[in-house]
Amino acid sequence: MQLKPTIAFIGDSYCNAYEWNHWVQLGRPKYQHGASRAEFPTHPSIVADYFNWQLLPLGFGGRSWWYTRQRLLDVVKTTAPLEQMQALVFFHTGYSRINIAHEKTESTVTSSDPAVQSYYKHLYDDDFNRWAQQQWFKEINTVYGHLKTIHFNCFSTSVDYCNLLPGMVYTTPLVNISIGEITGTEAEIDLAISTKETRKNHLNSHNNQALATVIIEAINNYEPGHYAIDTSRFEQPNTNAVNYPNPGYGTK
Repeated sequence: MQLKPTIAFIGDSYCNAYEWNHWVQLGRPKYQHGASRAEFPTHPSIVADYFNWQLLPLGFGGRSWWYTRQRLLDVVKTTAPLEQMQALVFFHTGYSRINIAHEKTESTVTSSDPAVQSYYKHLYDDDFNRWAQQQWFKEINTVYGHLKTIHFNCFSTSVDYCNLLPGMVYTTPLVNISIGEITGTEAEIDLAISTKETRKNHLNSHNNQALATVIIEAINNYEPGHYAIDTSRFEQPNTNAVNYPNPGYGTK
């Protein structure tokens, strides 16, 4: 049987392929085409369409890196062998995210839940969680390093040890580009990127396209190394966003 060329997007809500969500349930993707488009195309779909590759969407909002790791292992074993992978695009989330059993949806457990609050107050170990993500980066190098791998840091927390990763690594935190779209006080921005977030992949339509272009060019001109994202390609009315998460990222 001929394997269909596939590209996988692996991570959190920064690479959620919203057009495909009606058949991605509990992290168990099934290959189906003809999914309805979102209000505008997201960067995973733009990239897959450009190359005419099958899209393997493994972006799960609010989930930990461990959760997405498990889903990747699941589909490689059962649905999409590595032999058909043309590229793996990783979006690395914060190492402090709590792992949630895959039977629960991301809306089931939130940061306001007493159990989650108790965990972070009494049980959470920052050094361990930081170390654990570094082991995941080493595993990516060992297991997937022979493939084209492209990496984005969603937040700044993993930038200082992303040298452990193979392939092309973009060190500009995507959260800074996301916040760059928003003007207002810091409190207003915090609200916009959390409870009032409506954008796809935390980016507007133009910036989804801009990020897709970065990925397409990386695949076409693949050269392992570390790179900053050229933010001049993105709509960024808030030039103070580079200060996030430190104070000074507001415009008022």
